[in-house]
Amino acid sequence: MAPHPPARSTAPAPPGPRGPVRPPARWPAAAEWVALLSLSLVLAARLAVPDPRIGDDDFGVFWAGARALARGASPYVGDFVSPPWFALYLLPLTPLPTDAARGLWLGLNLLLLAASTGLAARLTDLRWPLRRVLLVTLLLALWPPVEFGLRLGQNSLLAWLLVLLALTAAQRGQLAGAGALLALATIKPQLGWLMAAGLVAWTARRGGALQLLGAGVLTLLLLAGAVALVAPASYADLLALRPRPWNYWGSNTALPAALAALLGPGPLAFGLYAAVAFVGGGMLLARWWQERVDLPTLAAYTAAATLLLTPYAYPYDAVLLALPLLLLIARLTAWYPSRGRPAGLLLGGLGAALVLLVQPANYTPSRFLSLVAPLAVLGALALTDRRTAPPS
Repeated sequence: MAPHPPARSTAPAPPGPRGPVRPPARWPAAAEWVALLSLSLVLAARLAVPDPRIGDDDFGVFWAGARALARGASPYVGDFVSPPWFALYLLPLTPLPTDAARGLWLGLNLLLLAASTGLAARLTDLRWPLRRVLLVTLLLALWPPVEFGLRLGQNSLLAWLLVLLALTAAQRGQLAGAGALLALATIKPQLGWLMAAGLVAWTARRGGALQLLGAGVLTLLLLAGAVALVAPASYADLLALRPRPWNYWGSNTALPAALAALLGPGPLAFGLYAAVAFVGGGMLLARWWQERVDLPTLAAYTAAATLLLTPYAYPYDAVLLALPLLLLIARLTAWYPSRGRPAGLLLGGLGAALVLLVQPANYTPSRFLSLVAPLAVLGALALTDRRTAPPS
């Protein structure tokens, strides 16, 4: 009779050197869902109450310009100062009553904020579940400058999402798509000009600048041609310098306004701003030209630098800082997971500083403290570059 084979042991294998593998705890996910629901209710309650600081909102200005364009007239009525093709984007809203169009635009802006948060997380290689992306979206929406921009019905979120889409396309090698998206983002050129210049330098180094520029120029020509067909008087108003920004020197938070408040609105302030923008922009473009710097890092530095170097900015444009903040989170969690306390202190301190520094609807000289916010973010990026980068 053949011997029976030895019976297999059903005892559990002995634990390895690190002990038995435990399933991940479920309470962090449950806590995130609870926080997500709570913050959603808080945001809905806040947006349901009118803000006494807002009289005529920006959406009303945009909508009036779009309605004028729909009639074949120039969109430059009232305080409309955007490029004329932005009115084309709003044409689908013009048949609606004002309140319905405003509510739809608010909902669209919330979706744009969520989409831009998700894209920024993907660019920085944060592999977050949907609930965490939505949670960060709500935290951003409740940040006072971003909430104020939502109430105003601003178009910064649309322009910024288009810039992030362009970065994503460039990262995937779709340079024509990136150029077209950058052209579409010119509805607010002051937010995308530095990123566009950086991408031109980045693609020139890799031999694809003509494709990027060609698609961008072609898209701009199509947009300008569409406006010329629908409302040719738009360009007459532009040549006549009819668009005038509201109270630029008394409300803007950009560097030229800060220098003018300090030195007076004259050649000295303008010359100093031009010098700072030239040197700072040149240093940034030199980094874009380097091959060893990855695209997300370049984009994060550029997003923060844009708020310092742009000639036109308001507190709600600080939403650009979400990209470098997410890159900081990605660096600190991926490189030094064991150093949670220093990372938490850095991020917590930076978040508190941003809340204190960037205040909406502030028309006093203290509003220029918001320029410290991108400086602080740039400093944190440089700090993590030097101290937390993994050894080569």
